[in-house]
Amino acid sequence: MHSNRYGFQTNPDYKDSNFYFFSNRVEKKGMSIYSSYKQAHKSFKDFAEVDITFAEITEGFCEKFLQYLKTKITPKGTVLSKSTFNHYFHFFSATIFQAMKEKIITENPLLLMERLKVEEPEIVFLTLDELKQLVKIEIKYTELRRAFIFSCLTGLRWSDVYKLKWSEIQENQGKFSIIYR
Repeated sequence: MHSNRYGFQTNPDYKDSNFYFFSNRVEKKGMSIYSSYKQAHKSFKDFAEVDITFAEITEGFCEKFLQYLKTKITPKGTVLSKSTFNHYFHFFSATIFQAMKEKIITENPLLLMERLKVEEPEIVFLTLDELKQLVKIEIKYTELRRAFIFSCLTGLRWSDVYKLKWSEIQENQGKFSIIYR
């Protein structure tokens, strides 16, 4: 195996697989990223096909996993978006770094890889005229439209608007602010 070559498995008492280690990290995550982390774990399991140890995760394995994510077909029949495969690979990387922190491995095969370059997606904004038209359109879900317009005008993501509480909106001298943590 590659243990001696890459310095893996410094903890002889550690008998669990990488799948188990990755699964444990998924279960410990907060709900805000839980589903993304879980999908990343599923993609990793689909790629590896069999339960593997850390000693089997080499630079070549990591590069093949990255290529797999770049070409993975979703249930909708499309490839993963650049940001999605970047997130999935980031979660995988975080698992490797955690294994180093816990002294399960001594060297990180990811450090030998060429850095992943992800293009930032183009962000498209609605114009003020388009927002005004949206206000006038008859729609079945008026609350959804109001939340969308509020999101556009404040710059808050949908997930932030959904969690927003009245106590986080404060007035000071006739001006309103959102105090959000």
